[in-house]
Amino acid sequence: MLSNCVTYWRRSYLSTFVFFYALSISLFLQLVFLPLVSSLHAGDGLLLGGDYSSFHRAAVFMAERLDSLGFFASFTFHPDGQGPVSILALHYWVTGIYKPWVFLPFNAFLFSVSVTALHFVLSQVVTKKIAVMCIIPMVFLPSSIMIFGQIHKDVFSLAGLCLIFYLWAFINELIDISWRSFIIVLVISFSSGFLFWLVRPYLLKIFILSFFSYFLFLMFLSVLKFKGFRLRFNDFICFFVLIISFISWDFLPVNSNKGLSSFANYVSFDDGYFDSLENNGFDSSIAGEVLLKINKTRNGFLNYKDAGSNIDTDINFTSWLELISYIPRSLQIGFFSPFPSMWFSEGRSPGGDLMRVISAFEMMYFYFSLFGLFLVIWLCDRGKKVLVCSLIICGMIIFIYSLVITNVGTLYRMRIGALHIMSSFGLCGWYYFYKLKVYRCFYTRNGS
Repeated sequence: MLSNCVTYWRRSYLSTFVFFYALSISLFLQLVFLPLVSSLHAGDGLLLGGDYSSFHRAAVFMAERLDSLGFFASFTFHPDGQGPVSILALHYWVTGIYKPWVFLPFNAFLFSVSVTALHFVLSQVVTKKIAVMCIIPMVFLPSSIMIFGQIHKDVFSLAGLCLIFYLWAFINELIDISWRSFIIVLVISFSSGFLFWLVRPYLLKIFILSFFSYFLFLMFLSVLKFKGFRLRFNDFICFFVLIISFISWDFLPVNSNKGLSSFANYVSFDDGYFDSLENNGFDSSIAGEVLLKINKTRNGFLNYKDAGSNIDTDINFTSWLELISYIPRSLQIGFFSPFPSMWFSEGRSPGGDLMRVISAFEMMYFYFSLFGLFLVIWLCDRGKKVLVCSLIICGMIIFIYSLVITNVGTLYRMRIGALHIMSSFGLCGWYYFYKLKVYRCFYTRNGS
C-alpha cells in the first residue's frame, strides 16, 4: 500500500496537467490580460486593490540587499511579517529578473501539489474518475486563478492544508507503520507546518485546536463502538507527529506589523469594555485572556481599513455567553457569505463590481456543494466515514475565521482553501445520491 501511495505521485498525470494549466493561465493573466485592462492593472502584471504590489516592492528591496550584503546578512523568512516576500525575493535574487512572473512556476507547483493531494483523498471516497470531476471546480474557478496567478499567501496555506488531508488518507491506507512510511509522515507533517508558519503562523494554533477536537470526536465514537469509526495505532502515530511538528514550528516567533499577528496586539477598546470583562471574572484567567485576544483580533480587522463589505461591526464579546450566543450568526457568515444581497452591490476597490458578480456564481456553487456534505456523510461506505469526518477540521478553521474577521471580502479570500476542500467532498455526496437514485430506478424497472 505504501508503494501505491508513492507511485500515485510519480504516475499522476493530473499534477502535470494542473501545473501547466496554472502556469499558462497565470502567465496570460500577468503578461496579457491585466496590461490590456488598465483599470485593473497596478503594473508588473499585478492586480489593483491587493497587497501584491507591496509584496513585489518589498521583494525587490530584499533581493537588492541580498546582492549587496550577502545571503546570511540580509535574508529572513518573514520580512515585515510577510512570508511570500522572502520566497519571491529568492526568485529575484537567483534569476536576476525582478518581475513577478518568475514566481509563477513556484505558484503552479504548489497549486498542483494541492490538487493532486486532494484528488488522492477524494479517490479514497469515490473512484479516481469521479474524484477528478469533483475537483474540477477547485481548479477552474476564478478565485483559484487569483490564488496562483498573483503573489498570494493562500497558495501556500492551501498546499499545507491539502497535504494534511493527504497524510491522514495515507496513514489510514497503511496496514503497518514501517520506518519508510514513518519518515514520509514526518516529512509531510513538517512541510505542511512550514507552509503554515511561512504565511499564516496563527494557523498552527488553529489547526492544533481543530485536529485535537476532531481526534477527541473520533475517540468518543470509537469508545461508543459506532460502526465505521475505529482508531488504530497508525492514527495515533499520525496525530502525535502532526501535533509535535506544528508545535515545533510554533516555537519560532514571527514579528509582524500586519495580519492577525499584529491584530492580536492591537487595542482600541474603551475603559467600559475592560470594566465589563473584569466584572465577569475574565480579567486574568486563561479564559479571559483568550476572550480578550479574540476581541483584539476582531477589533484589529475593524480598524485595518475602511472596507465596503464589513459586517457586524458593532459586535464585541464582553463575556463568553455573548460569544456563544453569536456562534449561529458566525457560522452563517462563515459558510454562506457573501449573501445574495451583496452579490450585485457596488464595490469600492478596483474591479470590485466584477469580483462581486463572480463571487455570486461561486457562492451558488458552494451552496449546492455544501449541501452534499450531508449526503456523503450519510451514504459513504462505513470504512470511509473517519476520513469524511475529518472535514471537521476545515469547518473549525472557517468558524474561527468568522469569529474574528469582520470583512466579508477578506473572509472570502482567507477561507477559500478550506471551503474548496469541503465543497469537493460535497460533490462526492451528490455523486452518491445520483448513484443511489439510478440504482432505485433500475431496481423498479426490473420489477424486483
